[in-house]
Amino acid sequence: MSYCTPDITKEIIIQLPSVSLPKPGTVLQIRSGKVSMLGSEPSGIFKIERPDPAFFGKTGIAGNEHVYCTHGGIDRAIMQYDSSHYADWRTENCRQPQLFQFGGFGENILSTNLTEENICIGDIYQLGGRVLVQVSKPRNPCYKLNLRLNGRAFLKEPRELVAWDGSCELFEPVMSDEVTLLSS
Repeated sequence: MSYCTPDITKEIIIQLPSVSLPKPGTVLQIRSGKVSMLGSEPSGIFKIERPDPAFFGKTGIAGNEHVYCTHGGIDRAIMQYDSSHYADWRTENCRQPQLFQFGGFGENILSTNLTEENICIGDIYQLGGRVLVQVSKPRNPCYKLNLRLNGRAFLKEPRELVAWDGSCELFEPVMSDEVTLLSS
């Protein structure tokens, strides 16, 4: 039997800073993948863009695989990443900028206007017209991101990845679908 321990960071919050409401974002890509080898390690980081409709269930996108039980589940069903971060990574003393292409961080949703600057835990977003997702926690990168991107120490310098939990809906990806904040 496998046991999982949630990786919840504990800290004392004295005061919360105000956060600006995000402009509606745009879904650029929906991505999923199967477990494959990353060097000598099995990994679920390789996600490909889905041109077909994707079923979003309570534990993620149907057919999307993870190696570790802590990389999915109800509180980490979907991983979103803002597309603007890729250009930033390519300019930061980058030895291999070709590795910093969409999907390089293993995200399921690539979007615009949704960054760690304007997303809060508990926010509820609507993707297109049917899928509701709620921000459940920030997501720290796995050590396999360092392997995927040839040794760069991302564990020490991450831009926030965002884990969302989702509703059970069929999402038909369209490049212009809006991501709209419904509740904060």
